[in-house]
Amino acid sequence: MEEVASQCCHSKGLLQCDDGHVCSRHTCRVENVPVTVYKQDGKLHFCSLYCKERPHDKICQPIGVISNVYFCLDNGKVHRCSKACLNSETEEVLHGVRMCGITGVSYGQEEVSLYQSQRTFREMRMYRDPYCKHRGVRKTLNDSSQFESALRCQAMKMVHMLIFSNRRAYAERRKKIFVDTNTKKKIASYVKGCHSVNRPIALPHLICIALHHSNRKGWKRPDDCQEFMVKKCADLAVSVWTVLCKHTVLQDCNRFTRMLPTLVASLLYLMKSGLPMNNVQIIPKNFFLEAALPEANTLNLYGVSRGQFTAIKNEIRDAIRKAIQSKRLNPRALIVHGV
Repeated sequence: MEEVASQCCHSKGLLQCDDGHVCSRHTCRVENVPVTVYKQDGKLHFCSLYCKERPHDKICQPIGVISNVYFCLDNGKVHRCSKACLNSETEEVLHGVRMCGITGVSYGQEEVSLYQSQRTFREMRMYRDPYCKHRGVRKTLNDSSQFESALRCQAMKMVHMLIFSNRRAYAERRKKIFVDTNTKKKIASYVKGCHSVNRPIALPHLICIALHHSNRKGWKRPDDCQEFMVKKCADLAVSVWTVLCKHTVLQDCNRFTRMLPTLVASLLYLMKSGLPMNNVQIIPKNFFLEAALPEANTLNLYGVSRGQFTAIKNEIRDAIRKAIQSKRLNPRALIVHGV
């Protein structure tokens, strides 16, 4: 690489010297210099962007390109960066990533022992378990009180995320952008259609299109009584689930342990619309949830699977219907009070 170093130094007006300087990505100015290798009369010629002999004759045949050559603008040295830098003095580790200390190019993760990786994995599992404090000695949620405690905790998180969180504000802003874009497309399509058939553009029709597609109020975060409403909605969701478990076949809690967020979302949206059956309002409509909850088709933005959400809602309706028809249960026994 001495030929490349002399070419770069001559172009930059630098003197190549060996004064014990150690290059580093923190203190030196390093520039990437691609090199093309030519072969002529059995000899190899390393040509960089600063070569004085460019362009070369047709006799010279290019046989390859070296793209990992770096030139230090402070000392005139040339460094060829590769994985061999990881096992040398220039190796540097930053946040577990192994990289070259001269160029900053990363080549892999830091190697750890098997014991350390297994220990970290166990700690991550315990940290990511949201219901560990609700589990009993056997680490399960079989007990109804433990399941209700976990359900109340998850309901508070879900109500806060769906109504009061920054994610809701982002989703509403995103929806407004989509609505505005769709409105502009409809107006442009109408104008284009009028021009194609030489028909005059009706301004009232444009206004009607704009009002029809953007006829929605702007969302505003409800800041009043936030903690009270979160606790109130969580208690209502738990009371609805308690009544359903008492009188229907939804007594097996193990099936819903891994889908508590979706179960909570299903209960909240049942309270939003209400659940009438046999001329009895089993789950009365909650007007706060009706006004505050987002549309159900946007639940994927909050980490809720829409397919699973619909399946749980249908399963709850089917369980109530079977309890009324097969057990001949009075529908008034299923009424949830206080919603």
